[in-house]
Formats: sequence, structure tokens, C-alpha cells
Amino acid sequence: LIAEEAKQIQRPILFLCAESDSIFTNDIKEVFERELTSNGLGQFIDFPGTTHGFVVRPSDDQHVLQQRDQAVQQAIQFFQKYFSS
Repeated sequence: LIAEEAKQIQRPILFLCAESDSIFTNDIKEVFERELTSNGLGQFIDFPGTTHGFVVRPSDDQHVLQQRDQAVQQAIQFFQKYFSS
């Protein structure tokens, strides 16, 4: 992702943010969060103690597994809100 892409998003989007992420860095996150919360399209949820990929490749750490389960529930709620008929 690059900062300029934030302005291109035109539909609701959910970001399940790992605490440590070398791809979606804090600098890029700040730009996306500023742009997408100001226009009401972005929802950002932070998951302390996690790293990039924690939802699809969780460690065996109990805390990370709990964070993964919470992230999955947040995603389900988001999809139900914006994409169910």
C-alpha cells in the first residue's frame, strides 16, 4: 500500500491492524486512518501483541489466538452490516 491509495477508496473498508506490521506501517496507517475516518469509510481496529498475518497465520500463543478470534468476529460483523441483503 502507498499513501496515495487512501483517496481512491470509495466504499466502506475494515482494517484489522496488527501491532507490528512491516507492510502496513504506522506511517501508512496514519494516512489511511486520517483520510478514511474523515470521510466515514474506514474502520480501524488495533490488535495489541500481534504481527502482520495474525488472522491467517496465527502463532500458538493464546493471546494471539484470542486476538485472531476477535478479529474474525469483527470481520463477520462488518460484512453483515455492509454486504448482507
